[in-house]
Amino acid sequence: MATGACGVDCTVCRLHVLGVCSTCGAASSLAAKEKKNAQVRLFGKACPMLACAMGRNIDYCPRDCDDFPCEIFLQNASPYSETFLSMQKRRRENAENLQWAWPEGGDEFWDKLKNADSQQVLKNSGAIAYENGSYALLSLGETWKVDPDNKHIFKESGGFGGEWDRQLPFYLVVYLVSAQDKGMSGQMVHPRELVRGQDYFRGHNTLETAELERVFGEDRKLFASAAKSLGGEITSDADVSARFKILPKMVIDILLWLADEEFPAKVTILMDSALADHYPIEAIADVTNLLVRRLVMAARDGVSR
Repeated sequence: MATGACGVDCTVCRLHVLGVCSTCGAASSLAAKEKKNAQVRLFGKACPMLACAMGRNIDYCPRDCDDFPCEIFLQNASPYSETFLSMQKRRRENAENLQWAWPEGGDEFWDKLKNADSQQVLKNSGAIAYENGSYALLSLGETWKVDPDNKHIFKESGGFGGEWDRQLPFYLVVYLVSAQDKGMSGQMVHPRELVRGQDYFRGHNTLETAELERVFGEDRKLFASAAKSLGGEITSDADVSARFKILPKMVIDILLWLADEEFPAKVTILMDSALADHYPIEAIADVTNLLVRRLVMAARDGVSR
């Protein structure tokens, strides 16, 4: 990936396109190690942003570091201006003082939810009735409140979930209007088996198992701790595995075979065979990948909630 640890996208830089300079990539990448070594060899020291990111075991400073923008960025003239860093600091501080909410997105689904029979929605989705016509949904042990009248979604419990918190709210609305009045099968299958004869989990719907293999491939305890911190139930499949109840009718198993001298780490994701009856197939891939990123975030943060 051509985005540097500092957050700069080298693919839009002519110097990179012409081959004049290379990207450092994510701080955990081989490219970053090679870049750092080359900098030390040529200049006597490494880029302070890259060195710090590698030392803190994070990939990208703007996305992964809670201290961004730190003194390292503030004391260096590049790659960001003082105005940009001040904006980042101000908005991050404001965000920390607010409980996360998503007041917009997908008018079509909001309209469907507002016009739906509330008792049928409750029966179909497994949601809980909340005050003033709102719904409460439990996801990974965290409670979300969905208010159709005001197009407002609010997480009542649980710690900050990064990208999960930003994107999941819209998918909650999709779930409430998509779930059907039927149960789950209890049979866990490979995602490509959800729709007979068609494998939707390719291209932009590909599941991001490689990231799980990279982060947890040699650490059984780290995977188990991260899974438990998100309400996952440790199961007895593979070398280590966990079941996640993302929504009342959306259950996903993640199975991890650890790396050894002969084989690399391998992750398999299984889903209830009836899942496509309750959720759009494209959304299933999106939400599963959000779970992957949440697990990686839990590992990076020391699996604390």
